[in-house]
Amino acid sequence: MTGAMVQQKRMAHDNLGRLAKSRGGNRSRDTATSMTSILQSMSLLYSKHRYYVGLFLVVSLVVIKRSASKKLWDCHKVHGSDRWHCRNRLRKANRGQAEVTRAQKKRIAEMQHNLEEQGLVYPPLPKDIQIRTQAVTIEEMEPWKWSDVDQGEITYGDENKSMPYYRCGPPTKILTINPELTEVVLLRGAKSFSKENWKTSGILETLCNTNNNDDMGNLLVTAWDLDEGADGNELVAAFDAMSAQQVISGRPAVIISPSASGKALIGLAAMRLNPKIEQDDLKRIVKAWVPVSPTAALRAQDAVLEQYKTSNIPTLAIHGDQDPNGDKIALRLITNSAAKAVKLNGKHAVYLSSPKEFVEAILQFLDETSLY
Repeated sequence: MTGAMVQQKRMAHDNLGRLAKSRGGNRSRDTATSMTSILQSMSLLYSKHRYYVGLFLVVSLVVIKRSASKKLWDCHKVHGSDRWHCRNRLRKANRGQAEVTRAQKKRIAEMQHNLEEQGLVYPPLPKDIQIRTQAVTIEEMEPWKWSDVDQGEITYGDENKSMPYYRCGPPTKILTINPELTEVVLLRGAKSFSKENWKTSGILETLCNTNNNDDMGNLLVTAWDLDEGADGNELVAAFDAMSAQQVISGRPAVIISPSASGKALIGLAAMRLNPKIEQDDLKRIVKAWVPVSPTAALRAQDAVLEQYKTSNIPTLAIHGDQDPNGDKIALRLITNSAAKAVKLNGKHAVYLSSPKEFVEAILQFLDETSLY
């Protein structure tokens, strides 16, 4: 060791000792010596292997940046070039929580107050949503995944009937946090029609894909295989079972009932006139009604159809221009239920004849009634 190196080593010892003393520490000379040795060892390692150390640092930075870029790219695929929007969503996802704003708390309180005034039986919102923030997983904070269609099956009623269903949209937890989100229920038609028709026609996929827009997912869509001969009581049992298993939130929904399934919605209105039934299931379950040529409307009493008007439930009657009873049914619903009517190109099952126009009519109706 040369004299210059010895002098540098002593100066380093003295500097470390003065630094420790200035910070109030009582470090010994041995500690300062150990620290100096460590620094010298690190310097020697870097001088001999500087290429590999630099390469390691560069690779580490690239891996970290690529991981962040991939998340941003996944977001950009859905939201385009809105970088701020994507970065903001990722920050919320990484935190793993979505804070309930004061405005949302106010809307929740107003909604509960209105329901209590109407005397409706309504599932109470969890206290942790009303008082503090609600924990949400990263997957639930990625609404571009909400267009995926899942399927399942529930049992309902005293006879434990089985009902398969399709579902897409935000998790029930998200619906509870934001009561402005809308739920749409697609019932089945008569005979050979089922929930599969909603899927094969592309209607289910189109409605689900609306969750990929800038509104960050505002529809929960379910397609039910409810029996074609189901009445109002059976519809209530199926709705409560779907709610109990958290497939839906249990809030009133927009119900689209093609053909024979209109019997259940008309039966639900008839139950409102029954003095023995205290609970108003019509307003508890139906937020808006979209009947598609329900032949049961021709046989229903005027007082029953009027329940949709007196309950202020928006109604859109859709029928095909080649449906022989379409105009008659639409006229009855316009007169008694204050419905708005739309005629599309097609036969009785007009939603299969003109699926694109059918979805456009639904979304326009939801927009006009402030449900979308």
